[in-house]
Amino acid sequence: MFGIYLLWVNWALANGGPDIWTDRTLVGEGRPEANVVHTKMVKEDLDIRLPTQTLNRYTVDARYTLQTPTGGESIRFAVPITTGWEEDTRLLAIPDSVALHLDGSPVPCVIEKRETMPLDLGYELGQDAVDAWCVAALELPGKRDDLLLTLQYEAELFHESWSTNVDLFTGVSDRELYYLLWPAASWAGIPKSVNMTVHLGRYTGRAEVVSPPGHRIDDDRVVWNVASTALDELKAVHIKLPAEDFEIHDRLATWNTAEHLERTARVRASSVMQASETTNYAPENMLDGDPTTAWCEGVTAPGETPWIEFEWDPMVSPSDYIEARADTCWGGMFILPGHAQSPETYAGHGAVSRVRMRPCDADAPALDTLVTVSDRVDASGTVVEVGNGIEEGTPEAEILAHMVQAWIVGPACIRVEITEVRAGTQHQNTCVSEAAWRLGCLY
Repeated sequence: MFGIYLLWVNWALANGGPDIWTDRTLVGEGRPEANVVHTKMVKEDLDIRLPTQTLNRYTVDARYTLQTPTGGESIRFAVPITTGWEEDTRLLAIPDSVALHLDGSPVPCVIEKRETMPLDLGYELGQDAVDAWCVAALELPGKRDDLLLTLQYEAELFHESWSTNVDLFTGVSDRELYYLLWPAASWAGIPKSVNMTVHLGRYTGRAEVVSPPGHRIDDDRVVWNVASTALDELKAVHIKLPAEDFEIHDRLATWNTAEHLERTARVRASSVMQASETTNYAPENMLDGDPTTAWCEGVTAPGETPWIEFEWDPMVSPSDYIEARADTCWGGMFILPGHAQSPETYAGHGAVSRVRMRPCDADAPALDTLVTVSDRVDASGTVVEVGNGIEEGTPEAEILAHMVQAWIVGPACIRVEITEVRAGTQHQNTCVSEAAWRLGCLY
């Protein structure tokens, strides 16, 4: 049984420019009406900063150097916006997020709904496209060669998110920066230079630049320096940004403190690393929703397999649940391997790379699974899924049946045995920062 499918993309997403386009499209075929605007854009300096800690929000700072005619000019300046749903309340926030200044003085813009224009991103966006413009009235003074117009706002990277009632977490996806350049092509003439910089932030080292051509990579930045080229020919800054592992990690890091946590577990381990004056490595650290704390094993004797056991009490109110179905009741386990306090502790301590899961009964069958250990602390974490497409008689079914029964009569106990590790660069001890569980489905 599936729940709601959701798709989130929103807010301003483009250059602004004179609102005189005769055939608006998002791939550059539209052309401004001839001889309507006389002010020239001599130069554009565009600075886009992607997030450094989070995933979605980025900032835009566009600076347009204008050359105005002798008598000055009145311009309707418009910024394309995507609002998502037709009656989306996010429309109310958009005017406040757009900051427009002419020669240092603020200029307000107001929302005007327009006919929807689809974005060509390679997947279906439904109604989420350019369907409104933020429009400002500019009174440009005459005979200026260096009139400065600035545009700043916050925006969100394009991404898809979805949720069903059999998912352990809301669906995750990669991100895309899709910043339209063509609206600024409706000034008179062709700019002498367009200088664009995208600061990659958290996405440094993993960006795929799609357009426009002619970029270079300078450390954590993508840079374009374009001379005497029309912006409707450049069309858009389009960069693909892998983010699924980031999003999985971010959700795991605080899962054990979330309101949706069904039941608190107790935990014990085969051994514990000796505490220092400031830090302990108790197994309870795996359940505190704080990735900067961790359980670390004491040095295990040769031939011994380190283990962790998780135990839950019976349900207090079984009447809140109908009889659990084996293919939807237990989502599984989410492991954040290593000591994720910092890049240094993550590399220095060992990290779990393979586990064997089974009920604590020693005679029960076990489920063997790999744990992804990323080279980055903010991209590590693995979902060990149990619950979809389970076949009878398999280890998954045995574990799942045990957990289902525990919801009704309890107690439940699952042992996680550590069978392989990624060695640390400084310590022999293996660590786990968080272990998050999804133990049932509420119907």
